[in-house]
Amino acid sequence: MVTYEQGWMDTNGALSLKNNTGVEVKNVVFLITYLDMSGNELDYEEFNKSVSIAPGKTKKIDIPAYEQERFYHYYKSPGNEMEPKTAFKIKFQLKDYNIEGKDGEINSSSLIRGKVEVTEILVFLQTIREVEQVKGQLHANLMKEHFQVVLAVMNLHILVAAEAVLDGITGLM
Repeated sequence: MVTYEQGWMDTNGALSLKNNTGVEVKNVVFLITYLDMSGNELDYEEFNKSVSIAPGKTKKIDIPAYEQERFYHYYKSPGNEMEPKTAFKIKFQLKDYNIEGKDGEINSSSLIRGKVEVTEILVFLQTIREVEQVKGQLHANLMKEHFQVVLAVMNLHILVAAEAVLDGITGLM
């Protein structure tokens, strides 16, 4: 990070990022920690920005202003003289860059989310396997019960047929 600006009336903060690598930088993930003038942490936020910065070049990007509705301002930017306690400093931490998401664009915490998605998929697949096993057992049980019903019906038909044969034999006598 080269510079940061946010005046007390601004709705966005302007952050300048310099590419100190030998390759184009695309898609950055960074953490901004907001500090009071004594260096105490006030808040933090992770940002994911789709950007293209050529090697050796600097690019300015906008992020939502910190506490804009309360007229906070970056300590090096113009502030409200009536509210001197609204000045803040920031700490910038680059977390990752050149991360590809769907359609080649950055998406929030792609690497971490990718690991989570893989874990979720594995859990889902395990659940499917378990469901398939239970389904197979239920199917086997249903087939067994169905078979038993069919046998019972066949036995009933045999009994009815046997009674009819007996009735026919008895009628001949």
